[in-house]
This record gives sequence, structure tokens and C-alpha cells, in this order.
Amino acid sequence: MEHQKTKYGFTQHHFYSAKSKSGAGFTLLEIMLAMGILVILAGISFVYVSYTEIKKQANDNKRIADITKLHLAVSDVYFRDSSSFMGNGQTVYVSLPDADAHCSSYTLPTLPNGWSYNCSSHANLQKSNGSGWLPIDFSPFHNQEQIPIDAMNDTHHFYAYIFSQTTGRWILTAALDSEKYLKQAAFTDGGIDDSRYEIGTDLRLWAYALHMVGYWKMDDANLTDLLGIHNGSVNGASVVPGKIGNALSFDGQNNYIQFDNLAVATTSGLFNTVEFWMYWNGQTDEIVIGWDEPYALSFDYDCFGFNVGQGNLFGVSFSALAHTWTYVAVVFYNGVPAAENSKIYINGIKQNLTSCHGSETPAKNATPTMFVADWGTGGGGNFSGLIDQLKVYSRELSAEEILALYNATK
Repeated sequence: MEHQKTKYGFTQHHFYSAKSKSGAGFTLLEIMLAMGILVILAGISFVYVSYTEIKKQANDNKRIADITKLHLAVSDVYFRDSSSFMGNGQTVYVSLPDADAHCSSYTLPTLPNGWSYNCSSHANLQKSNGSGWLPIDFSPFHNQEQIPIDAMNDTHHFYAYIFSQTTGRWILTAALDSEKYLKQAAFTDGGIDDSRYEIGTDLRLWAYALHMVGYWKMDDANLTDLLGIHNGSVNGASVVPGKIGNALSFDGQNNYIQFDNLAVATTSGLFNTVEFWMYWNGQTDEIVIGWDEPYALSFDYDCFGFNVGQGNLFGVSFSALAHTWTYVAVVFYNGVPAAENSKIYINGIKQNLTSCHGSETPAKNATPTMFVADWGTGGGGNFSGLIDQLKVYSRELSAEEILALYNATK
């Protein structure tokens, strides 16, 4: 609406204080005509937004139908003949066409050591005889002419399949875009990735491929990890109603959470991403996320940002963050925090970081021990507020991934 008004020159000043060529005020007819034009422009803006969302919903509806249909077909083949080739282990089969079987033409999320992507050629992409993007030969059991692919089929919108040869289980996934299906399907499908629709017999497989270290919904004091690997230790924090379900409340005095033996990236030059919902009570000199050394995400010096224990802070103004639920995604760099490597996203939007205080920024790395509302060296202020839906990844999430995760849970 504001962009349309700017484009056509309509402002409040024109309606109420401008003069006609004769020097007189606008006539009632002129005002009514102007108001009519504004109504039309508002309608155009509304229709445009609605059409965009409806188009996204239509694409998502097809994605969910396609992936569900493929899951049923995979199930049928496996349970008819479990000796059928279902795919190689630690391989992510994607619906992207590429002459290189390892999908080198695309910039895709980095996989863990020992994992690889698999692409099919353009000619074979949708074939159902095992040479297509899905490695399964459906022909003995199904008269399926083509395997479906995503309508957009790009580096974010692709179908994916993983099979575990160890357990005989699998997962199929598709990225969703619309707010409706992100909330109604991606967030509620029982999977780990809140930005994708996931279906299969082991919904943790996609999380393993994504470098997810842990996911804690903060619904109870047991602090259960959805991956079943790293349950945290709660020290004094209490369970209260949260952004989604429950959250953990921290008193700003001595409440904190400690996670040990996290499989985060600790090598210099690598990244870790921590994302969560936060309700901050507005107190300063507080640590939100910290590692087992002077390296943390803190509130101090009128900023919210990276603290390396040298009386400095590199971040963004915290003026709009108090007393409201805020989605935060922070990319910790193993090294010297700087604008080109360290990132903070607020409600899905990447922030412009500046030096808020001090200048000395020694290199710091993440550690296998991570804290919420504290860090390992002591002496820092504990966070006062609520934390919900905490996730940790041992890689840098893309801006597109972070925005989708925000839209799924906002």
C-alpha cells in the first residue's frame, strides 16, 4: 500500500492541505475520486499478496501429495520384496538433474563426513526403473510412468530421499513455502525440520544429513532432545507457557542450562548455528547462549551480539527486543567474529552488525559444552526471560532456511 501510494504521489498532505489551481481547497467530488483510487490501489495490493500466498499453497499442496504418494510406493516395494535395492546408505538422493552424479552443479547444504548427494541425468530424472532420481525400480510392482519432481526444482525447492541400510528405514522430504502449510504440515508432521514436509519410517534421517546437533522444544524440565542424543541439564529454570507449548523461564540470577558432549564444529574456520525463540525481560549485562570459554551471545552496551570476554560487543541495537517474543538465529564463527563471518537474524531477517563497544576481538571457537543463560568461565550475567524451541546445527544455515524456519513457527 505504501509503495503504491508513493508511486502515484498520493499522500495525506495532498488530501488535506493542497490547493487546486484556482487556490481553493479540493471539492467533495475530487476528494471522493481520490478516495476511490486509494480503495482500488488497496484492493490491488491485497489481491497481489493473496495471489502470491495462494500460489505458494498450491505448490505446497502438490509437494505434500507427491511426497506422500512416493512414500506409499516405496513402502509397497520394500514390503513386497525387502531384498530390492532401496538406495545406498548415507546418501541424499535429490530431484535435481545433473550430469555429475554427486550434484556438483548445485550449491547444496554441506553434508557430514562420509555422506554424499546423488543426482540423476536430465534424460533419466523422472524414470521409475531405478535410473531416475529415486534409485528404486518400481516397474515390477507399479505402472508408474514418471517420478514426480518439485515444480520449482532448484537448490532450495527439491525433493529428497534417504535410506538407511543399517535399519532398513527411509525418509522423503520437500521444502514448503506457504505460511499455511509450513504451520499445518511442516511443523506438525512429526519430523525434525520445521521448514520441510517429512514422511517415512525414520524422520530423524534428514536431521542427521543436515548437521543438526540437537532440538529441544523446552516443553518440560527433562529437556528431551528430539534426536534422542543430547538431553540437557536444567539448573533452576522453571517450565512456563511459551511461544509454542511450554518454555523454560530464567530468573537472571543463577538459572541456566548446560549441554555436554555436543557434536558441534570446533575447528577454526567452521560455523555453528543456534536458533530459538526468546522473550527477554529487558535487563542488560546478560548472557543468552554461551560456550565453555569466553564466547557468547549477550545483551550489553545497548547491543545484542557477540561477546568474547574482552569488554567488547559486536552486534545490533537491542531497543526493540524487550518484552516481546523474538525469533533469533545466530551463526557462531570459529575464529575472530566479524561482519563477513558472524551473523544474527531477528525474526528471519539478517541484521547489520557493528562494533558496539571495545575493539579487541581475539579468536574464539565453539566447544562441545554449551550453556543457555550462562557461559563456562563464570562472572557473566545470567539471562532473564524465556527461551523456547532451541536448535543447534554444526554448520551455517542459509538465509532462506532461516526465514522458512521462522515462518513455520511464528
